[in-house]
Amino acid sequence: GDALVFLTEAMPVATNAHVHFGRLYLVDANDETKIRISAAKSPEDFTSDTGSIDTITFSFGAQQPEGEIVRDMTSFQRFFAVGGRKNLLLFSGVDPIADTTAKSIAFDIIGSFPQGIVAPDAMVSIGNDLVFVTPDGVQTASLVGDSSTLGRANVSEAIKTTLREKLA
Repeated sequence: GDALVFLTEAMPVATNAHVHFGRLYLVDANDETKIRISAAKSPEDFTSDTGSIDTITFSFGAQQPEGEIVRDMTSFQRFFAVGGRKNLLLFSGVDPIADTTAKSIAFDIIGSFPQGIVAPDAMVSIGNDLVFVTPDGVQTASLVGDSSTLGRANVSEAIKTTLREKLA
């Protein structure tokens, strides 16, 4: 069906949107290496003290040497997961930008998996696992031990050869 979306002047145009701990994260349609982030508890507010959109921007592409576009974003327990073509990164913290509500940044990479996701909507949080689809099959990331370490497993190992043939 058809839909109308009314955006304010400062609202970025997005290819993907996700809300994580009260902030709206938008993948910029003009530069998919960048994620535009709203003010805390105010998803319609994309303004900042300086008036520059760069101050509300997280550059996912700058996290890896070769750059990377964002394919999907999701929440996994207390973490923010961003999947690209080559990498899946999990971040801890809820202050990714230094805006009027947070004078400092608290957003750290706590998990880095060097296998990107195959398509948008290829990640889903199911209970204690983050399930994502890579070129090698269906993978999971989960908290292990004292819940401070992330582990990864290939849950499609038994059918890996068949999956590769079908996906090729």
